[in-house]
This record gives sequence, structure tokens and C-alpha cells, in this order.
Amino acid sequence: MTPLVTALVTAAVVLALAGAWILAAVVRRPIATARRIGRWQLRGAGLRRRTTSCPLGTLAWWSGGSGPTVVLLHGAGDTAGSWARVARALVRHHHVVAPDLAGHGESSPAHGPLSLSQILEGLRFVLDSEAAGERVTLVGNSMGGWVALLFTLRSPQRVRLVVLENGTGLRGEGSPLELVPKTRAEAQALANRVMGAAARPLPGFVLDDMMRELARGPVARIIESDWERFLLDGRLGGVAVPVDLIWGERDGVLPLPLAERTAAALRDARLHVIPGGGHMPHRDRAADFVRTLQGVLEARGVRP
Repeated sequence: MTPLVTALVTAAVVLALAGAWILAAVVRRPIATARRIGRWQLRGAGLRRRTTSCPLGTLAWWSGGSGPTVVLLHGAGDTAGSWARVARALVRHHHVVAPDLAGHGESSPAHGPLSLSQILEGLRFVLDSEAAGERVTLVGNSMGGWVALLFTLRSPQRVRLVVLENGTGLRGEGSPLELVPKTRAEAQALANRVMGAAARPLPGFVLDDMMRELARGPVARIIESDWERFLLDGRLGGVAVPVDLIWGERDGVLPLPLAERTAAALRDARLHVIPGGGHMPHRDRAADFVRTLQGVLEARGVRP
């Protein structure tokens, strides 16, 4: 067997073994595998992983690019990798920072009730490392939007613009316990709400992993905490910076009327609706979301 043929056969065996390992990982832990892929995609977008130590433990985030700082804040139970496609588009003209919020992904703390005060404290440490002395733009999906508003109320001098993507700190309808499904049927129903009733039926192993993650991960830990004292009903008038809302039209978790109520309570707010988008349009309508976000940044003067 010639060296070339030997090399090709060896490569084929390695690829086959790698494929089998990836398939096993996807079936066994699909959500963890998706998060790992998200981290690879952030690196592919030109961002580098960074860490710092603080009283919470270790905080991890990804950053890259130069220009005005745009901070991408994921939702409860999500991680920084969720923003890979958005980061790739923004990093050409902006300094992009995408943290694993405290208690999520690779950021501490890993156990116990997870308070929004801890998440806010973790965000402060990340911004101290990446954008000390600079007013930043905070872009937050779901809980990330709530965190962006809370941080702005506490430290308005550090924020120039807030962009809420299907995120608000107002009390909505329903119970937070609906976010912790107990059966496959409940998990599929939650997926439908997130995707705007457009989710395909998910395989049983994915639904099972959803139930495991939501029952013991950050979502359940936040529900166990003092989250209600951070609700923003009656407080949004105190947000002193401009706010743009980018909302998925079909969001079944935080429906569009809640976005309208949020915008009406803010001093300077504009609502942009993504047709057909669900609770996470930066993923299910990524091109539309990026185009809308770039238009917002341009209109608000967040440019080099």
C-alpha cells in the first residue's frame, strides 16, 4: 500500500470514528453538544475566549473586533454561543463581547439558587475587563434583556443604548414553572412556544435532555431565587437611555402585546417586529434580526 493510499485509509478511519463519536454525543447530550458547537462558532467568528476570577468564581466570555462595544446577553439557560451568527456580522465594525452570564455555560457559580443580583455582578466584572470607562450598547435576549434593563437602572452612566430582543422585566401571564416541563408533551409544547408554534416535532432524546437541563440548570436555579424582587413593573420610566425593541412576531413565551406594553412604559423606545419570528429571532430569523440590529445601531449612532 503506497504512503498516499495509507494516509487516505487512515484519514477515512479517523473521520468514521469521529463521526461515530459526534453521533453518540448528539444522542446522549444534544444540548451540551450544541453548546460546544456554539463555542467553536464564536471562535470561527473571530472572537477569543477570556476569563476572570471574582467572588462568584470564574467568569467566561468571548470578545473580538474593534469599535464601539456591543455586549450580547443571552437568555436563561442559554450561553454565549447562541450569538455566533450575530457576532460574525458585528465584529467587522464593533468590539463584540458575548459573556456566559453568571451561572451559565462556563461561568460560576455552578450550584444553588441563582439570583439576578449575581448575574448583574458578573456582568459588571466582564465590562470592567472589556470596556472600562466606556458607555456600551447592551443587546439582550429574553432574560438577557431584563438584565440589560436592570444594569442600566443601576449604572446608567455605563450604557448608551439598550436593545431588547424578546426580553422585558415586566410580569407576564402564566407561571415560571411552565418553563420546567415534566413530560415530553410539555417539553414539545414549550419548544412550540419558543419557536412561535413553528417547531418541528423533536426526537424523544432531545425532549428528554430538555427536561433534564431545565429541571436542574440555570432556569430552575433562577426560579428558586429571589427573582420576583427584580421585576420592573412601574420602574421602566426610570430608564434614562434609548431603548429599541426587536421582537419576534410569533413569540409564545413573551407575546408581542408585552413588547408594546414595555415600549409604552419607556421614555425613548422604538419597536421593530420580525415577521414570523419566535422567542429567539437571532436564531430562527437570523438574517432579519442582524439586518434590523445593524439598522438600529446605525440610527442610534453606534458606529466607528
